[in-house]
Order: sequence, then structure tokens, then C-alpha cells
Amino acid sequence: MRTFLLKWLTAVFAVMLVSSLVSMMAVFVGSEGEDLRDLMVLQAILIPLAAAAGVWCLGSLVLQYGCRNALRKFWDCLPGWLVFAVFAANSPVLIAELSFALLQHHTLEPTPWQERVPAATALSSSLALVSCYVRFRLSG
Repeated sequence: MRTFLLKWLTAVFAVMLVSSLVSMMAVFVGSEGEDLRDLMVLQAILIPLAAAAGVWCLGSLVLQYGCRNALRKFWDCLPGWLVFAVFAANSPVLIAELSFALLQHHTLEPTPWQERVPAATALSSSLALVSCYVRFRLSG
């Protein structure tokens, strides 16, 4: 059951990461509508779930391997392609957040919460994706 759950959590967080990139592009070009608003609400709801799943996976690693060996075991099981994929997915997030901050600085207008949700979703789902994947690899 635990392996099944970790496999599906890994897939869910990969989909969350992709959907956050799509919604960030939609927000960046100024798109509006009910579908985008609903996607933002869903992503805002899933941010605490991603954080909880990441803490659960990393906490179970610490319980199983101890504080000293948990990080070493984590890095040993983390494949390079996943590090590259997460880094490549988060690079546009960083650029978009910097552009939002620059626009806010020059226009002196407050940023609505919808512009921050995709970045928070991308970062939380990336951390959860990596931790669930490593935990899945170590449990199976």
C-alpha cells in the first residue's frame, strides 16, 4: 500500500508542477476567466498537501536511516535526470517571479494573490515530487 501511495503521489506532484507552469504562463500573458481562477484555487488548496507530503517522506527517511544518514541516502537515490528536470521546470518560475517583482516595483501596484500561486505551487510540488520519488525508490 505504501509503495502504491508513493507512486501516485509522485505522479500527482509531477502533474501539479506542469499545471503550475501552464497557469504561470497564462497569468503572465494576462489571461483571465473562470477556468483559470478555478485552477488557481485548486493549486492554492494543494500547496499545503505538497508540503505535508514532502515533510512526511523526508521524515520517514530520517526515522528509517537516522539524522546523519538520511541526507546521504536521499542524495544517493536521487537521479540526475530528475534534478535536471526539476531545475529546468523551476527556471521559468524564477524568471517569471522576477518579472512580476520588477513590474510591481515600477508600477507601484499591489500584486494580486493569483500571481503568486503558480510559483508557490511549482516550488512546493517540486520539493514533494523529489522527496516522494526518492522515498518510492527506497521503499521498493
